[in-house]
Amino acid sequence: MSAFICSMHAASVKRSANWQNSSPAPTKPSPTSSVVRANLKRYKASVLKVAVEGPLVVPEATLARREGRSYETGKQLLQRVLGDKRVGWDGRGGFKLPVAPETAELPDVPEGWTWASVDQLAAPGSRSITDGPFGSNLKSAHYVEDGPRVIRLQNIKDGEFEDAYAHITQEHFESLRKHEIFPGDLVIASLGENPPRACIIPAGVGSAIVKADCIRFKPHPSLMLGFLNVALNCQPTRSRVKDALHGIGRPRLSLSEIRAIALPIPPAAEQVRIVAEVDRLLSIVREVENEVDANLQHAQALWQSVLQRFFSGELHSTIYG
Repeated sequence: MSAFICSMHAASVKRSANWQNSSPAPTKPSPTSSVVRANLKRYKASVLKVAVEGPLVVPEATLARREGRSYETGKQLLQRVLGDKRVGWDGRGGFKLPVAPETAELPDVPEGWTWASVDQLAAPGSRSITDGPFGSNLKSAHYVEDGPRVIRLQNIKDGEFEDAYAHITQEHFESLRKHEIFPGDLVIASLGENPPRACIIPAGVGSAIVKADCIRFKPHPSLMLGFLNVALNCQPTRSRVKDALHGIGRPRLSLSEIRAIALPIPPAAEQVRIVAEVDRLLSIVREVENEVDANLQHAQALWQSVLQRFFSGELHSTIYG
């Protein structure tokens, strides 16, 4: 009898071992989070596209007719900006008109809008558009633990500022002040994926300069900073800029090519409403992204628990008793 029990026990152990070796491991859940992220990315791109092609909000031209009033068109706004640039010129020699966009092949814009170049939209002053120092003037070896910031390509995400830190000494900063950038400026990446990738320099950055391949763009104060950020990062602008890219491996835009980038400009009041609506819609995207992250973390923790129980035999005991 005891021999029979021993043989049954041995057979049970063997079956258990065989089950561990031959039974398929639990199947990992399908990566639905990646599908959701891809859909959110497409949705965000659609929002930006409609924002610069219209109509995301009620056009200012429509509101003006409805209310029986006049309004400043995008073209009139641009002429005012150009007039201020002439008066505020502080560069060498006489004032030169900014580069105007080639509009022959550009699509039509909504009523009351116009096309303008980055160069035309810059604030008065010779340093409103400037690139970073090249060569030995600023290298990674110059970085220190603390001091004025260096704004690099790592800081420029699609419309958002990534708070990656790099510092130089105050003395070095003083020698590179012509490359200084300020909170409320835009910084445009001239190198890498999806040019002209851009973001707004947030408050609190403090003293800072741009590095090579990072372009400081200070817009005229009459323009809505958030709208220009949308216009630079939207797919229609990137598609138009794509033809100007050059370089092998890592595409690059020259400073003159960035100055010539064409952007659609609505009336100032319409810019304000567009930015408010874009912010509202993208806040929904961020909420969903946060929920996806939380659910993914929970699913990964649960999955690790299932694997641990499977390989320890605990899951087999639970299922088969």
